[in-house]
Amino acid sequence: MMWDHVSETWDEQMADLFLSSIDETLARVRQFPRIAALIEDTSFRKYVLHKHVSLFYSVEQERIKVLLVWDNRMDDKDLFEKLSKSAED
Repeated sequence: MMWDHVSETWDEQMADLFLSSIDETLARVRQFPRIAALIEDTSFRKYVLHKHVSLFYSVEQERIKVLLVWDNRMDDKDLFEKLSKSAED
């Protein structure tokens, strides 16, 4: 699903670089689950991949749950709602 969106938006080389960046970030998060800052008053963590893109996740015991890859240029009024819904799934 993400590949489809990324490949429609960018050329194949840029899409590969972006997805590789996500893979590298996930490897870091697996190694250091608390590497990203907690969002105040939540259990959500925000890892900035790029000035325009952030990865949100939560740490639950020994499990890391990726909640959302977010375009930071978007209006964030619905961000907390989307994170909460993703955390419930």
